[in-house]
Amino acid sequence: MNLYCYTYKISIRLEKIIISFFQKLICHLHLKGNNVKYKNFYTTGIPYIMVSLGGHFTIGRNFIMNNGPKGNAIGSNNNCVFFVDKGATLTIGENVGISQTALVCHKNISIGNNVKIGGGVKIYDQIFTLLIPKYEPVTKILNIEKRPQLLSMTMLLLELFRSY
Repeated sequence: MNLYCYTYKISIRLEKIIISFFQKLICHLHLKGNNVKYKNFYTTGIPYIMVSLGGHFTIGRNFIMNNGPKGNAIGSNNNCVFFVDKGATLTIGENVGISQTALVCHKNISIGNNVKIGGGVKIYDQIFTLLIPKYEPVTKILNIEKRPQLLSMTMLLLELFRSY
């Protein structure tokens, strides 16, 4: 390798250190500003965090989140999204890692310890009223009233295809 390559590689590492410092600082401000209870975390990029007044969001120790392609180059350019509605509770356990994940909580979402959530996963605790032409609402088709579980949009689509 020539001198130009070494200089380039060193400048990239310095850039990463400086940017990482400011991203973590901004993330701390977002977490504190939304009254999130958390221990320690590592982040690449800055997530979108919105906790309504009366909502509760708790993060356990050793939380890792990757926002955007620099954290996890899976072909997506999304940042993590955390939305907690009024009166809702979002709890993330210890040693959890997520990449470009959306957690939209209207009532209660609880993620246990030592969980890894892959790139681009979206978890909602509410099934949006989606109507299929000439059919009943999706909630009746899937019999969700009798199975109150967390469904990501991917799981919802798989259930739909299996039922036809």
